[in-house]
Amino acid sequence: KTPPPPPKWYKTEEMEEYNARLEAHYNHQEPLYQGLVVPKNINWHPVKSIDCFCINYTPYHPGRTMLQLGVEYINQEDSPALRSDSCFPITVQRKINVVVEEGVSIPNAIEVDCTGLNVKDVIRRDRLVLPDGVRLDKSVLKRESKNYVVGVVVGSRRYLLEEKDAGAAAEAEAE
Repeated sequence: KTPPPPPKWYKTEEMEEYNARLEAHYNHQEPLYQGLVVPKNINWHPVKSIDCFCINYTPYHPGRTMLQLGVEYINQEDSPALRSDSCFPITVQRKINVVVEEGVSIPNAIEVDCTGLNVKDVIRRDRLVLPDGVRLDKSVLKRESKNYVVGVVVGSRRYLLEEKDAGAAAEAEAE
């Protein structure tokens, strides 16, 4: 039996920043922390998967705080390999470290452009589509572009054989 899906409030359109006030109950007059926070992770009950028992937040300072955002593949219909049912991208870097400037809303995910990808192509940092006001973190930039792999396009043997047959048919027509 599969567990029920997480509650709908967990899946939001965009990652939001929250204004939080952390107070200690030790006769302190001033709050320990007051400022913006973003959700870092959610701990679910091990048996009752719809019960959330802990949400951890991290302080958020626009322009300085590194956020980890997931990836989302776009323009898959413009890729010859991804158009077929037997090929798909495998994500190597599930989270991309970015910094969001002040006044810019935090995106839900970083988009990866799949235009022109074929089987066995490696998806690198140059295919990331960053919105205005979002930049890659220093930890990503210090690696060379050729060494930062976001994902790989893999396909079945059937797709490779179909592609080879289509190439042979095109050569036969040309003669």
